[in-house]
Amino acid sequence: MSTELAQDPGEAEIVERGSRWAPVALSAGLLGLGGVLLWQALIIPGEVTDAAGPKLMPVVVAILWLILSTVYAASHLRDALAGRTADDVSRFDRVPQVVLIMATLIGYAFILQAVGYLIATTALVWTTSRVFGSRSWLRDLAVAVGLTVVVYFVFSRALGIYLPPGVLPL
Repeated sequence: MSTELAQDPGEAEIVERGSRWAPVALSAGLLGLGGVLLWQALIIPGEVTDAAGPKLMPVVVAILWLILSTVYAASHLRDALAGRTADDVSRFDRVPQVVLIMATLIGYAFILQAVGYLIATTALVWTTSRVFGSRSWLRDLAVAVGLTVVVYFVFSRALGIYLPPGVLPL
């Protein structure tokens, strides 16, 4: 990792530059994960061309994942070969937040059926807002409850798609 002085003469802080190969390594991992996603989507029983079947959307999502990963890999490989380092956005400064969001999503998947959509999704939205840096817990809770209730009623009443009721039968 290289360091350089800030460009503004009034600033004396040192700006750390990221590794030029770290985003390439990440993109290789994303491509590998996309390959696994596509492989798993393709072994789902049914035809890919059946729009109502369980296979179409996972295949579409996996293909989109691979396309975006390829574009990401190509841009960062080009930068790395040209000797440019990763900018501050690509330096993995947000890894703890990403790990917390992933843990929250995994927890959400486990509690959704047991406690129901309203409670699980309210907890998911509230926790996500906290992880992303919001410090107003009351506002976050109000937004989480409001958003969750609106989505619940749009799906259940307007679209006829019933979400897991859990402990709050509505």
